[in-house]
This record gives sequence, structure tokens and C-alpha cells, in this order.
Amino acid sequence: MDEGNLLAQACGLAGHSIKLAYPPACLWSPDDPFLYDLRITFQHEQQILDTVGSYCGFREISLTPDEQGIERIYLNNKPIFQYGSLDQGYWPDGLYTAPTDETLRYDIEFCKSLGMNMILASVLRVLI
Repeated sequence: MDEGNLLAQACGLAGHSIKLAYPPACLWSPDDPFLYDLRITFQHEQQILDTVGSYCGFREISLTPDEQGIERIYLNNKPIFQYGSLDQGYWPDGLYTAPTDETLRYDIEFCKSLGMNMILASVLRVLI
């Protein structure tokens, strides 16, 4: 779904693959992190038993040789240099959990303001 508009729909049997034909997608990238709404419904005969909603992005990641034959990372058929930081995720208010979504958004926006295009989120938990 895109802004509430149904773009594609498919049906299938449990335990089998379902192929979904959809119109050309708006591809996700760090500069345009476009996400689609997703709704999956489980039903038996005509009775809806469960529904779950989420979101998804479409993108292609590949290794492609450059002009000198050196393999480079490509995102959506364009070369991308990954530049970022390791985020250990320590928060005084909640240890490994950020206190709010806004706090996480601040970290992401701050890293982007420094020119970064990725964050490696890592939580190290050691029992002693």
C-alpha cells in the first residue's frame, strides 16, 4: 500500500511461496528511505483469522566491478561508499533501550548531519 492505496494483492496456500506482481517500485535508499505499508491477512474459507500490518522497502544491493575491475558495493545499481559509526546503544535511562523513538531519530539525524549514510547498531550483553 502507498498512502492507503492498494498497489498489489496476492493469495496463496499456507506453506507455499506467494509471488506478488507489483508496479515499478520506489526504491529505498539513505537519501530517499521510502517505505510501503504492508498488510497480511490469514483466512480460512471466507473467515479472517488474523491480520498483521508492517512496512517494507524495496532495494537492490550488489557487488559490481568498477572501471579498474575492483568490486564495489552498489545500491540500486549505483555505487555507494558506506560511511558510518558503531552505535553501542547505551542509554542512562534504560541501559540498552532508547527511552523514546524521538531519541533514536535524533541519533540518526545527527549522524546524517555529519555526512554518514549508515549506523551499525550493536548491543553487547555480557553475563558475568
